[in-house]
Amino acid sequence: MKYACVQQHSEEDCGAACLATIALFVAQEGRCVKR
Repeated sequence: MKYACVQQHSEEDCGAACLATIALFVAQEGRCVKR
């Protein structure tokens, strides 16, 4: 399995980068449910 990683652009971006990394991981695993 490939690990998805979104790098933060500055010190204030850590939360957004974390959420984006999790979203990419879930999307790659096919666990997203479209309604």
